[in-house]
Amino acid sequence: MKIEEKLTAAVVSGLKALYGQDVPAAQVQLQKTKKEFEGHLTLVVFPFLRMSRKGPEQTAQEIGEYLTAH
Repeated sequence: MKIEEKLTAAVVSGLKALYGQDVPAAQVQLQKTKKEFEGHLTLVVFPFLRMSRKGPEQTAQEIGEYLTAH
């Protein structure tokens, strides 16, 4: 299993745990991180803002904390 597939599955689990929403894996978008930022992959959180009812920074923070804890 590729790292992208593992991350996608973990994000789907996190969205279910954090916001009680079942999200299809196809809706999770991972992109290469821009050169001016640290990291290799970036999760696009904009599709999840409606379910989180929070801003992009806070939504990304919550998902990131879930991923590091699990």
